[in-house]
Amino acid sequence: MITDELEGTILSMYAMGVSTRAMGDYVQEMYAMEISPA
Repeated sequence: MITDELEGTILSMYAMGVSTRAMGDYVQEMYAMEISPA
């Protein structure tokens, strides 16, 4: 389950123009979970 903190981080990254692949890499590294780039 995605926490509010993680959700906020992802939304912030999206607003800064970070690619979905980079976001997925970040989540994989920090939280040891995989998310779909979609």
